Amino acid sequence: MALLREQSPIGESDPGLESIVSTAGLPPTPAEKRFAQQRTEDQGGAYHGTFSRTGDALTETNRARIIPLHPGPYDIPCKLSEVESGIHRTLVSSLIQSNNAGLRSNLTYLEEAYYFVPVHLALQLQQSGHYAQALDWFRTVYDYSMPRFPEDQRKIYHGLRLEESSSWDHQRATDWLLDPLNPHAIASTRRNTYSRFTLLSVARCLLDFADAEFTRDTAESVPRARTLYLTALDLLDQPELTQRLGLCEDLIGTLNIQVDDPYVLTAWAEIKKVLAEVDVYSSLVTIVDKVKSELADSDDWN
Repeated sequence: MALLREQSPIGESDPGLESIVSTAGLPPTPAEKRFAQQRTEDQGGAYHGTFSRTGDALTETNRARIIPLHPGPYDIPCKLSEVESGIHRTLVSSLIQSNNAGLRSNLTYLEEAYYFVPVHLALQLQQSGHYAQALDWFRTVYDYSMPRFPEDQRKIYHGLRLEESSSWDHQRATDWLLDPLNPHAIASTRRNTYSRFTLLSVARCLLDFADAEFTRDTAESVPRARTLYLTALDLLDQPELTQRLGLCEDLIGTLNIQVDDPYVLTAWAEIKKVLAEVDVYSSLVTIVDKVKSELADSDDWN
């Protein structure tokens, strides 16, 4: 390694380079070899890159960070106050955004720390009957006590916000045959998948907690059970859990006529049935536009 540093001009032109590991776990080629490296200063962290030799000089390409950029603190909170909830939401959002452009494996560490671990602990506590503690863990991911308007402050874990921009189309990933039974790979192609799972999990915990309190049947536990039931009912009414039709069904649903003649209604139902068989969205858009034009020009349907 010392010889490598003496032969490489990187140390002079790039003072942030601290050390290079002799291998990055990949087989080298005759012309180039991949090394892991430790960097300091503003680029601090571990990277891997490909080095090729030209004479006595080394040239680095394809540098990528191999551990998440995380300034700390590294603790995973088990309970958050209203102020701490906002701070934690900002921290998680910043961490995910700062690592979003790097390797996908870097995000896996953050996903486990700020979503999967808290949710797993919450589910285990719920099974053991520790409902209050389970809800505390759930609130580090989705704080149902926070307001939704004017800005949704409930989604503490930033990944729940990112999946809002996913497509509604249920399309498989291009490499789905490599791991067809991976539920997370499937979830990554669906909008609000983790949000729906989180909401349903919190609602189940609230209902279990409410049932336990109602069973106690005391002056304090019955009103508490009612509050828990109402909170669960509110969560189940969130837009992430509202069923919606596909794009084609939504487009067909924009067609509407007001008639009383049962024969016309029957014919109209047949038209919509035929439209539902069109499986090319662009073609359906053209057809629906023509139907709307005909509807606008027709005053008498009887």
